[in-house]
Amino acid sequence: MIKALKSYWAFTNDWYKLVMLVIVPILLIVLNCLFFHIWDAGDFLLVSLFVLYFIDAILDSFFMGGFYRKNNGALEFLQTSPRFAAFMKEIVLVDIVRRVLLYQIPFVTTLVCAMGDEYRLEWCSRHSFLPLFETLIAMLAIFVSRHFLTLSQAYATVMIGYMIILFSLLFLIMACAVNPWLVNGILVVCILLAGIGTVWYTDKKVRASYYDA
Repeated sequence: MIKALKSYWAFTNDWYKLVMLVIVPILLIVLNCLFFHIWDAGDFLLVSLFVLYFIDAILDSFFMGGFYRKNNGALEFLQTSPRFAAFMKEIVLVDIVRRVLLYQIPFVTTLVCAMGDEYRLEWCSRHSFLPLFETLIAMLAIFVSRHFLTLSQAYATVMIGYMIILFSLLFLIMACAVNPWLVNGILVVCILLAGIGTVWYTDKKVRASYYDA
């Protein structure tokens, strides 16, 4: 895992690391703590996850935009290395883990702030699916957008993801009110499957591009 972290650190540029690994997590903690005491229940949690999803998906187009395209000139040098496939799998794997953990930050912050408040704890219980669901949609949207080069294509993919989220929210809230453990369990399994599928697909694509190089 240390080697994978080193690969991820070497591949990502400084501004992306500063924004996604430092600034965004700090803002999520500070703003969710602040607005928890201003807004009803944990409503800002939903807002922060919506904004996080947009930032994450759009910035990824600068990080790995067009990565799954057959002719990716930005990776031409790396494609000459026999370790290219393993290197890129490590990067994608660490990025998935980072995404899963990042989307939990606003929910955990809200949950900690709700300690001692029965009403707000109950709200958190009913909406515990939110970070998992947004993580899943973000993973799928980013997976699709990595096949495109232009920002407008990535933006369109993000908007489709928003539509899926909005149309699914009411159903998931109702389902979570009945059995939150089942809903969360299904989402965890879906995230695992999406992660495994992404790593497998990455390996398949980069091996094909290596032999084409």
